[in-house]
Amino acid sequence: MTLFNKISIPRKLLFLGLLIALFGLLSGLTFLHTMNSVSSFRELEKQVDSHFNALHEIEHHIQKLGLAYSDSSSSPGVILNELNQEISLFSDHLKALTAHPLIMDDTTILHSIKETRDNLSFLKDEVGSLITQKESVDPVKAYSMLHSDYIDPVIEARITIRDRIYTLSFDKQRRYTANLIILVFLNILIILVVLIINMTNNKMNAGKLRDFVSILEKGGRPGKLHLTNGNEFSEIAKHLNRFVDNQDKKSRFLKTIGEENETLHFEPGKDDIIGNEIRVVAERLRNILSEEKRRQAEDRKANWTAAGIAQFAEILRSERENVRELSFLVIQKLITYLNIEMGTIFLTTENSGDEKRLETIAAYAYDRRKYIDKTFSFGEGLPGTCALEKEKIYINEVPEEFSDIISGVGQTKPRYVLLVPLKIEEEIFGIIELASFRGLEEHELDFVDQLAESIASTLQSVKTNEKTASLLRQSQEQAEQLLRNEQEMKTNLEKLEKTQEESYKKELEITGILHAMNESSLVAEFNLNGRFTHVNDKFLELLESPREMVLGKHHHEFSMADKYAPEYRNFWEELKKGKSIFREELFNMFSGKKVWLQQTFTPIKNSEGNTYKILHIAVDITQTKQQQENLEKQAAEIVRQNLEMESLSEAVNSAIIKCELDQDGIILNTNKNFEEISGLNRKEFLGRNYRLFLKELEKEQFEKIWQEVLKGKRYEGATRRTKPTGEEVWMMSTFSPVKDEEGVIYKIYFLALDITEKKLKYQLLEEANKEIERLRNEKNE
Repeated sequence: MTLFNKISIPRKLLFLGLLIALFGLLSGLTFLHTMNSVSSFRELEKQVDSHFNALHEIEHHIQKLGLAYSDSSSSPGVILNELNQEISLFSDHLKALTAHPLIMDDTTILHSIKETRDNLSFLKDEVGSLITQKESVDPVKAYSMLHSDYIDPVIEARITIRDRIYTLSFDKQRRYTANLIILVFLNILIILVVLIINMTNNKMNAGKLRDFVSILEKGGRPGKLHLTNGNEFSEIAKHLNRFVDNQDKKSRFLKTIGEENETLHFEPGKDDIIGNEIRVVAERLRNILSEEKRRQAEDRKANWTAAGIAQFAEILRSERENVRELSFLVIQKLITYLNIEMGTIFLTTENSGDEKRLETIAAYAYDRRKYIDKTFSFGEGLPGTCALEKEKIYINEVPEEFSDIISGVGQTKPRYVLLVPLKIEEEIFGIIELASFRGLEEHELDFVDQLAESIASTLQSVKTNEKTASLLRQSQEQAEQLLRNEQEMKTNLEKLEKTQEESYKKELEITGILHAMNESSLVAEFNLNGRFTHVNDKFLELLESPREMVLGKHHHEFSMADKYAPEYRNFWEELKKGKSIFREELFNMFSGKKVWLQQTFTPIKNSEGNTYKILHIAVDITQTKQQQENLEKQAAEIVRQNLEMESLSEAVNSAIIKCELDQDGIILNTNKNFEEISGLNRKEFLGRNYRLFLKELEKEQFEKIWQEVLKGKRYEGATRRTKPTGEEVWMMSTFSPVKDEEGVIYKIYFLALDITEKKLKYQLLEEANKEIERLRNEKNE
């Protein structure tokens, strides 16, 4: 119906005419088909009659055959041959008749033809048998019998076939006539429906137009107009809807002129007088509103700047003693007030070479205080460039891949970077660096410029105050130090007298210590060339040599050191420089015995501070070294045994089901085999009681085993467990308690082997044995 409504009215009339012509053509074709069908049946009737006319020839030949019986001079064989030929020809014609399209599907006609052919066949056989019985057959009775038995049924079949053909012809003619009547009726009905629908649509369209125009007349806004029944009505509806839409656009355009949001786009046509007038008025109102908005925006920016300067004035007055804390308060307030991400304040410092550098004094980013220790030379990075040029630097839309910017805020690459110099009379006092992911507006840049001079002067004042306070503290400390020094001098004079007395005592003590050291330790003295100049008796005893064979000998002659090695030369050079050295060294005796010595080489200096000899004190640590070597061998053996234990543990973990439990049955650890045999993962086991995963019968067995294990006994035996899927698992289990140094059980090892398959085999074997025993008993009975 939608497609029909889109068709124009002339095309609808053309379509209606074509529809009538089409139905007329279909009706004519139906009538011709009916006549052709009736003619086919008439021809079939004639064909059947022509075939059955052979029946008269058959009757005539039968009569001639009867006469031949009574006339001895006649030859019945010739007549019989002619009769058989007629019967065969008639039968062939009937067989050909069964292939006719009008007869193939009719069982009645086919059945009659079949009976007729059968009767003709029987007639042929019967006539043949009569000839053989010529002497005993009465010709009159034989003819009568053949006529009644075979000819009459053929005649009846002919009547049946003709009646059936007539019936079929009449039925088909009646059906075709009915189809023709139905077709004509449908033609008339469709034409009437099309006319009625067209008239109804026209009436509905007229009503919609009347209502639509009535609403427009009253100044209302009607809904969308939908007209059907032709392109003409659709065009009318389209134009009227477009008119209403234009009116609606004008209305909405007028509403949005005085609102805060952007005015809707409205483009009237060149012939739209009212629309163009509205556009002119709207342009004037828009200019007025734009000017008002601009003035309000400037007022807001001015108020924002004034409020910010007032707030920063409070901050600059709040802290007058600590420049670092004041810098942090300033940068924190500046970041939060500008609503940006990060910022840094650098202050100018001078090193020993009078080179000015920028030092990070305060940093704030992402609502947190940052502790950044960065310095820049003038001309280095963005801060150094800003300090060198003494001008503001503002970089907007910094590319992500632009990595040459050296920023004081860290590794983050902001999209916008602002650097403002803190200068007083063209002297750079510091740099403010701000970084943001949004662009700063012009009034915000001006605001930072206005603050820069106030911040610079305040920071300089606070820094000067810090220096003044520092100098004052230093002068006070120096005065106090002078008083302390004077008192210390008096005390030192008193101590000096006591020291002289104690020095004599210490000299006696040192003499005693040296004597004791000579008695207990190996003591020797070397000159700066490394040759023995003195050696005590204990050392001579160790060296197994007299004193005259040792004095004058070089150190390397007894030690196993290489005198040409750089390390050995460096060793004596360090001693000459006054450095004490502690080392362990292997000495080779004249007897071939090797001795380890723990040695201390102490340079002895004269009053001028120059080393003139080397004091050597040594301890024989040969036995200790041997014990150490034994301990190292034992440690290596322990490491080897630990590796073997680890390998054994890995082998056990891969072959055995293992679980560790505490005294309460809480699972402390499991291996992969335990997880696989239980059907659960490690997270579901750890920290939970082993009893939670047992059935009632399994829990009873576990409690009995557990009571014995807590007594310190080891359990071995078969246990059954049930997986969450219901599958039963049999294990050859071992519960082994582990005790600490005090003999208290602190852990229980559960080790097991999966014997489910063996258990099932044993069960099957037992069942088979029982079945064999039962069969034997039945056999014996």
